[in-house]
Amino acid sequence: MRICLFSSYTEERITDNVFLYIKELSKHCEKVVFITNHRDINSIDLIRLMNIWVQLEFVANWWYDFGMFNSFLLTNKEIINKYDQILLCNDSMLIINKLDNVFEWINNQTAEYLSLTNSYADEQAINSYNNAMGRIERWYIPITQSKFQESYFLVLSWEAKKLLELPTNRIYSMKEKIVLEYELRWSELAKTNYTTAVMYEIDDYIAKGVCVRKDVYTDEVCRSWWCTLSYEAAPELVRCWLPLMKRHYLNEEAYNKTIEFLVSNQYKCL
Repeated sequence: MRICLFSSYTEERITDNVFLYIKELSKHCEKVVFITNHRDINSIDLIRLMNIWVQLEFVANWWYDFGMFNSFLLTNKEIINKYDQILLCNDSMLIINKLDNVFEWINNQTAEYLSLTNSYADEQAINSYNNAMGRIERWYIPITQSKFQESYFLVLSWEAKKLLELPTNRIYSMKEKIVLEYELRWSELAKTNYTTAVMYEIDDYIAKGVCVRKDVYTDEVCRSWWCTLSYEAAPELVRCWLPLMKRHYLNEEAYNKTIEFLVSNQYKCL
C-alpha cells in the first residue's frame, strides 16, 4: 500500500495542472494527502479536491516542502505506519504525461529509496556550506557527494521512511540551505544505508548530450535536466517521455507556451 504526501504553497486558486497531477497520483496511491498553507480555499477548489478523494491538511508555512511534511507527520505518524511506501511530491512540477510507466517502474523495483531523476549540485556551494557548518557545529558531518537524487518525486520504503524522523534542528529559512541539508543529505544517507534507484539517470543523458546546457539565468554550462527549458523544447518533452517538467526553470514565455500547448491539445497526454 502506498500513501502520497503532496505539499503545495499558494495564496491563490489551485491550478488546473496541480489538480491533474493529484488526480494522476490518486490512480496509483491508496491515499493522497494534500498538505498546504493555512488559508481560505475557494469552494470550487474544495469540491474538486473532494471529487478526487484527497485528504486536505493545513500546516504552517515554514521550511518549504520538508517542513510541511514534517509538520504533518508530527501529529499523523499513525497514518504513515499503515503504508508500505511513502511518496513525497510537490507542486514545483508541471505534469505533462501520464504516470503509468513511472509507477510500473516503481512497482518492479526492490530498492528502498527511489527518485524519478538525479542531478549534480554546485560543488562550490557544497564546499562553502560544509565549511560554514563545520565552524558552527563541532560534530558536523560534511556532505561529500555532488550527485544527488532529486526530491520533487521520492518514494521511500517502510525502512527508508526513517529519514522522515531526522531531527529538524537544522532546517533553515533559506531555500538553498534546505536543499543542501535535506535534499543532498537525504540522498547521501540513502546511498549509505539503503538500496537506491533512479528512473532517469542523468549520466546516461549527459553522454547523449541532452543534459549539458547553458543555465537560463547564469549562462554557465551546467549538468542538469532543468537548466534550459525553452518554449521550443517544452512541447517536444510533452510528445516524448518525460512525465514532469520543472516549473521553476521555465521562464514566463516558456511556461505560457507549455500550458498553451497542453490546453490546445486538451491535455490528451493525460
